[in-house]
Formats: sequence, structure tokens, C-alpha cells
Amino acid sequence: MSIKRRIWALPVISAIIFGLGAGASAMIANGALHSITTTASVDYPVLDASKALILDVAAVTDGLQDAVAEGDKDKIAQVGEQANTLRAKLAKFSQIPGQLDTGTRLGKEFDAYYAPALSAARIMLEMEQGDPQAVVGKMQSTLAVLNGDLAKVNEAAQRQFAAGIEGSKNSVQNVLFSMIATALIVIASLALVSWFVVRTIWQQLGGEPEYAREIAQAVASGDLSTEIRLEAGDKGSLLVALKEMRGRLATLVAEIKASADTIAMASSEIASGNADLARRTESQAESLDRTTRSMDELTGAVRENASAAAQANALVETASSIATRGG
Repeated sequence: MSIKRRIWALPVISAIIFGLGAGASAMIANGALHSITTTASVDYPVLDASKALILDVAAVTDGLQDAVAEGDKDKIAQVGEQANTLRAKLAKFSQIPGQLDTGTRLGKEFDAYYAPALSAARIMLEMEQGDPQAVVGKMQSTLAVLNGDLAKVNEAAQRQFAAGIEGSKNSVQNVLFSMIATALIVIASLALVSWFVVRTIWQQLGGEPEYAREIAQAVASGDLSTEIRLEAGDKGSLLVALKEMRGRLATLVAEIKASADTIAMASSEIASGNADLARRTESQAESLDRTTRSMDELTGAVRENASAAAQANALVETASSIATRGG
């Protein structure tokens, strides 16, 4: 893998790890949000409504008792309004998610209690005829059932609310832990990948980039005597290549210098030979010149001899002619 890709791998790996951590944190946060939402929309309303219902049942009971104790018939109507308000609260309680059955059951239990309780109060206030003892016994038994059921609902709501709060707390802590873990993993990954990239670059360079640049500049400027320091075990770095290049350049320069000396010596010998050849050529030219002059002299002599021979021949012919005529 090239250095460029390894460097790019640093942010890519970090982004992947951060994305995975963010996804895990989002899932945990979603669970925490669901837990908090459930606590806010179900657990707390159930707890609050159960407490209010207990107080309202107690208020209805106290209202009936006060009406009988005070002999106030008008309070019966007020208690009736309180009972209607309580029924409305029970209907609203039934609308809470998962509480329909409980709300319906509590409504039936309240009606089972309120009917004999109201009848007993009206009998005692002489607003109707009947046996108050029988009605009171039924009222007390149904009230015990209603209060017991309300107490159980309240206790369950308290436990559920506490569990919801604890679950929300744990979920929030898990979100924090996951974020911290993600941050630590990202930091560790960055450190590891950074170390790997730096180590790779260092191994490829063989030392500090500035030192490698100085060596390269020295070699480029023609300084082949610079000592290159290598780390132990370094066999394939840029500095090793520079050292090998410097050695080869030094060898090449030495060979070129030796070749230049040889060429200079050969050139000197050739120049000396050329000078000797020039001297011999000049000597031969002088000899040729002397030969040419001799040939010219010989040619002149031959010409003179030929002329003399011609004259002699003419004289011979003349003498022969005279002799012939005289004979």
C-alpha cells in the first residue's frame, strides 16, 4: 500500500469507528429515550393517578361519614359530585397505555362500594328506608377490596416508576459509557494508525525527511564525500538508495577520470606521432623536391642531347649529300 493510501486510511478508519460508535450510542440513546418516554407517559401518570384515586376514595368516604355525623343531607349531593369526578378520573386512568383493564376493574369496585355506602348514608339520614347494618357490612367489604386494589396498583406503579427511573439512569449511563468508549477507541485507533503511518514513512525514508533532503541536495550539487548515516538493519530505505547512488556516482566519476587520463595520454601520443609524421612528410617532400629538380635537370640534359643529336644527324646527312654529289 502506498504512503498516500496509508495516510488516507487514518481518517477513513477513524470515521468508520466513529460511525460504529455513534450508531451504538444512538441505539442506546434510543432505548434511553424510550425508557424516559415510558416513564413520563405511563409510569408517572399511573403513579400520580393511583395516589389521586386513593385520596378521592378517602374524600368520598369521609364526605359520607361527615354528612351522617353532621346530619347534613346537602352534603350527599356534594359527595355525589365527588363520586362523578372520581369516575371521570378512572375513565382517564383507563386511557393510559396498558391500564384499560385496571381502570375498568377499579371502576367496578368503586361502584360496588359507592352504591351501598351512599345507601347506608341515606338510610342513616332518613332519606330512604332500609337496614343500615346490612348495607354497612357490604360497604365495608367492598371498600376494603377497593382500597386493597388501589394500594396494590399504587405499589406496582411506584415499583414501575422506580424501575423506569433506574432504567433511564442506566440507559443514560450506557450512552455516556458508549460515547467515552467510542472516543477512547477512536483515539487509540488514531494513535495506532498514526504510529503505523509514521513508522512506514520512517522506514521508507530511513531517517528524518529534512536529513534525507540535505543528503539529496548534497549529492545533486556534486558532493560525493558526504557521509550518510544509516540506522541498524536499514536495507531498503531512501537513504540506503542515496548511499548506493553516491557510491556508484563516485565509482563512475573515478572511472570517467581514469578514462579521461587514458584519453589524454593517448591524445598526447597521437599528437607526438602526428608531429613525427609531419617531420617525415616534410623530409620526404624535400627529397621529392630535390628529385624533381634532378629530374628537371636530367630532362634539360636529355633535351640538349637530343638537340645535339639532331644537329649531328643533320650534319651527317649534309655530309652524306655532299659526298654523294662529289663522288
